Amino acid sequence: MSFRIEEKTILNRSDYFHFLKILENNNIKKMFPTRKIQSLYFDNYSNKMFVDSEEGITPRKKIRIRKYNNTKKYCLEIKINSPEGKFKNTKKINDINRYIDNGYFDNLYGLCFPKIWISYIRDYYFFNGSRITIDKEITYEHFNKTFLKKSEKQIILEIKNKNIYKIYDENFNFTRYRFSKYSEGMKKFI
Repeated sequence: MSFRIEEKTILNRSDYFHFLKILENNNIKKMFPTRKIQSLYFDNYSNKMFVDSEEGITPRKKIRIRKYNNTKKYCLEIKINSPEGKFKNTKKINDINRYIDNGYFDNLYGLCFPKIWISYIRDYYFFNGSRITIDKEITYEHFNKTFLKKSEKQIILEIKNKNIYKIYDENFNFTRYRFSKYSEGMKKFI
């Protein structure tokens, strides 16, 4: 289980290009090649994880199956948001269909089923001990309804570090937001 603090910012096009200029001026390079990320999020029948996320209740979880760059390799990820901080457990899985067909049983939320696919393009950077990601071309697709797909023009900057506030305040002058791709996607379909 990994502990992390995250700060997110929604960038408009001007902020995005300004941020890229900051990276360039500081000679900051990408950690990995650009990746396409696809995540299938799970929730129970009453969408309790979505409700808890919207209300800011802790502890709460997000359960998803994720893959990178159209591979057939999947990971089951459980993100826990607790009063102590955020944690993530990741486990490689061989058969996504087992979870799609049978759901996933969680000790807090009970039986959870696939709800929404979320896809986006991600760039990774490393700066002053912080991992920085930029997500763009975000697409939400309802799991059970054919052709219910919506796209966003938003660009999400996220900084992950144990000393995040110092890094964020000293280097970036953007407004921080509470942002969840899962919550944003669910709002589009319920």
